[in-house]
Amino acid sequence: MSKLVDLNEFRMGQACKRGFAQWQKRFGEAFTIESRFEDLQNSTIGTLAEPGDNSTFIFNELIMGVLDLGNVMKFEYLNPADRLKIVDTQLFLADLVRFEMMHRIKWIDDYLYRGRSLIELILTFDDTDYSQFTNPPHLSKNHPRFDEFDSKIPREKVVMVRQLIPEALVAFKERFK
Repeated sequence: MSKLVDLNEFRMGQACKRGFAQWQKRFGEAFTIESRFEDLQNSTIGTLAEPGDNSTFIFNELIMGVLDLGNVMKFEYLNPADRLKIVDTQLFLADLVRFEMMHRIKWIDDYLYRGRSLIELILTFDDTDYSQFTNPPHLSKNHPRFDEFDSKIPREKVVMVRQLIPEALVAFKERFK
């Protein structure tokens, strides 16, 4: 008797293999369909949270693999719509990994999409849903600047959380040397 194959599960498995192929070599971690930012090693989070070309390249490598858009070295040759989708997705994932970093140093208690797998985040990314960029996590009540944060209007909270990222990166590296 033949085995029934769930096409969605098969598609996710293929996306996982393509997407994480280079990450497994790069980070020495085992990644699965269920892998979430909260499952990643501190060293991986530190690398991905660091702003710049290196983390952008690494994220694009994952995104292009998951979306079956080929090798990251061919990014510049993709059509503009695909490039824009990759850039938007990369910015979204960069926010989430930085929020995970802030969560690990206890600067924030929770953040939107925490608990969702990286594969799911990429495959279901909707670049028309701006709430994912404008709903920042709330600073923990234990954070020394919580009162300042709490007194701000929502737009200012978004800015403040992002302004804290460089400080959070330093604190993260100190804590997880």
